[in-house]
Amino acid sequence: MITFYSLPSCASCRKSKKWLMKHEVPFTERNILSDPLNESEIKHLLKMTTDGTEEIISTKSKVYQALNVDIEQMNLNNLISLIMEYPKLLKAPILFDERYLQVGHNEEGLCKFLPRRNKKRILPLQALPQ
Repeated sequence: MITFYSLPSCASCRKSKKWLMKHEVPFTERNILSDPLNESEIKHLLKMTTDGTEEIISTKSKVYQALNVDIEQMNLNNLISLIMEYPKLLKAPILFDERYLQVGHNEEGLCKFLPRRNKKRILPLQALPQ
């Protein structure tokens, strides 16, 4: 099952949700403004990243700009507290299962969540060798 962290006014979240529903991919959606993440959930996200905070923190967001902080210089506990207090620091959407993490709307990235039986009919066929 896919966990889908979303923001209510996020167009990319709506696109990803529509894509998942169209392809009948089961997911559990969570609005991170009305139901913010806790410490263990944030740690889990950070463990799943390949690029660390850069992958999940929206440095272009108004919240990040207003806070005027240097995420790279923060210790883990302060970073987690900051994300818990300001969930809009996170990029959206964030989708993950036990193996994959997808940040932002990207249909090619979302394909990794498709059940194997659905991948063949959805993904473009590769050209056969001649």
